[in-house]
Amino acid sequence: IDEKLYVPIQEELSDSVNVNVLVLGVYSGFSTNNLYKKQLNYMTLYSNDVFATTNSNYNIFGRRSVNPSNSMIGGAWGEYYRIIKNANNLISEIKRSTSPKLRDGFKQRIIGEMHFVRAFCYFELVRLYGEVPIITEPIDINSNFFNQQKSIDEVYTQIFSDLKVAEETCWTVKQQPSIERGRGNVGAAMAVTA
Repeated sequence: IDEKLYVPIQEELSDSVNVNVLVLGVYSGFSTNNLYKKQLNYMTLYSNDVFATTNSNYNIFGRRSVNPSNSMIGGAWGEYYRIIKNANNLISEIKRSTSPKLRDGFKQRIIGEMHFVRAFCYFELVRLYGEVPIITEPIDINSNFFNQQKSIDEVYTQIFSDLKVAEETCWTVKQQPSIERGRGNVGAAMAVTA
């Protein structure tokens, strides 16, 4: 059998088509049940005074009687940190890439886009949970898995730092090919900054 069970990430970063597939993989985390496909929408909709439900799984948000161990709360936390992990890994690997098929401008744009994704995740995390750990490097077996929560000010400092990178390196929406619309761009970074 001549089958590879594991493809090193640097082989996947051989050209812009493969990199865009990895980028879409990072974005796919936003469409899971734990985030914008289901749970997070329910948490935010039912926690205001406009929507109501008799469903006991969701009316706790309207009553503001959510237990911190609620699986919906933990699901959003875990999914945001999964997206952050994937964005950090992609930033690191693109910086290391020596593929002649990846132009420097393309690499910088994708790195900026991943900074936007990370900033957006921290923006949502700090609004939902307050103080949260900040992780900006890839995680491996030697990593510290017990990162301390950072103050809200420190989280916003990280968010603004990432958004600055995104503003400087992402494309504008007019520059983006139509297939990339909806991904991070200069306008999105400026909107979150505002």
